[in-house]
Amino acid sequence: MRIRRRVGRRPVIFVAAVILEGSGLAVQSVRSFYWFTALRFVVSCSVTAVFFVAFVLVIETVDTGMRGFCGMFVEYGFAASMLVVLGIGRFRPSWRFVQLGVMLPTSLLLSCFV
Repeated sequence: MRIRRRVGRRPVIFVAAVILEGSGLAVQSVRSFYWFTALRFVVSCSVTAVFFVAFVLVIETVDTGMRGFCGMFVEYGFAASMLVVLGIGRFRPSWRFVQLGVMLPTSLLLSCFV
């Protein structure tokens, strides 16, 4: 039996989002480049897990005629996030502040599980 049938997608998204939030907030407080690199690796792995599981969940629930539109619409989030990071960086050029600003959407995601 596949893991998606045993566990489900929502718990997987929740666990990956918790790991993302914890490692993302920990990135702000480290002083060592090695810890920064290791934690950024964890952040990137958990972002990938959240994105792909949520993407599959959305595509499975949408009608087949709208799947192409929804798949394309998800990519608009990447473009918008680049503009948001640019705005945060212009407003406050500290990388720690930018990291905190980038982690706010994850906090919103976790609030959906409460």
